[in-house]
Amino acid sequence: MSAANNRSDNNEPAEGSSRFTYINSMHHQIELTDSFVARLKPKDKPFEVSDKLRPGLLLRVQPTGLKTYYLNLWSPDSAPRRQRYRWKIGEASTFKLYRTTPGKTVERDRSVRNVADELRAKARKVDLREERRAARLAQERNQETTLAGFIDHHYAQHYADQGNAQPMYMMRWLKNSFPDLMPMRMEDITHLTIRNWQKHASKRLADATIARLLALLAGALSRAVVERHLRRHPLQAAERKRHGLKLPKSEPRARYLNEAEEQNLLKTLEARDTRLRQQRARTIIHRERRGLEPPPTITGPFADHLTPLVVLALNTGIRRGALLGLSWEDIQNDSVHVRMSLDKAKKGYFVPLV
Repeated sequence: MSAANNRSDNNEPAEGSSRFTYINSMHHQIELTDSFVARLKPKDKPFEVSDKLRPGLLLRVQPTGLKTYYLNLWSPDSAPRRQRYRWKIGEASTFKLYRTTPGKTVERDRSVRNVADELRAKARKVDLREERRAARLAQERNQETTLAGFIDHHYAQHYADQGNAQPMYMMRWLKNSFPDLMPMRMEDITHLTIRNWQKHASKRLADATIARLLALLAGALSRAVVERHLRRHPLQAAERKRHGLKLPKSEPRARYLNEAEEQNLLKTLEARDTRLRQQRARTIIHRERRGLEPPPTITGPFADHLTPLVVLALNTGIRRGALLGLSWEDIQNDSVHVRMSLDKAKKGYFVPLV
């Protein structure tokens, strides 16, 4: 195979030749030798030099000084569509494609031809792009095995599907709270990693916040175990016991009002209703004197919805979201029916009013 037979004036294969015909590069052409390649100086931007004797072969020089040989081929006949494909041959520092002496063109030609024949033999069995696609998929799978990748591709949607409140906010809080763990592969997260995070977090966060964050992290890692991305993780009870990892315990706090606080709240609401009722009366007089249509008079025991809403919450313990979603049809036989759609547990329940 001579250089003249492979040279073409455009990027199309020569008539009668294989679809794996070499492609001319549109860059500088020169007769490459090892000595010439060694003397090439890098520039501010990457540049390429095509071999004058072997169209389709080129050398790419990076600004860092890295020099790499490439071979341009056509995709095989079995490919979905016909296109050029650039195949990396090797770096000039370790891969000596040409002989140093320019006169030994036969040896140079044989060296190039052997590489091309090897690539063509491989291309007959698989698409020339297959290895590149496989490498890209492997890289994506590797990214998914990092904690951040698993959260983005798997856990965030699972967390939302479970009906947890504010899933986007919670996932953002989780990722922002463990910035050093996010790029790590999940199997590399050990009890030492957790201890180190706790040590630094204890200087700026309360024990209750640390406990909640670790519980959130444990949920993500436990899901990774279920999906078989992991065999175990350091926040499992058995692993904590094995390595002596102790998690902070938040102090229990009263989540209800004592009798004095409740009375103060009710007095404040009563004073608010009185103030709103007086304001409405003054507005009515003001608009009647000017011949304007007055607003309706407040005749009920409450000025608006706030007082009954708070009183109902105090006496039933129903969550705010469920309270705001109630309708009159939900009051049945002296009890409040919290429908499945309003229940955080998606079960529904009844709360007696007497």
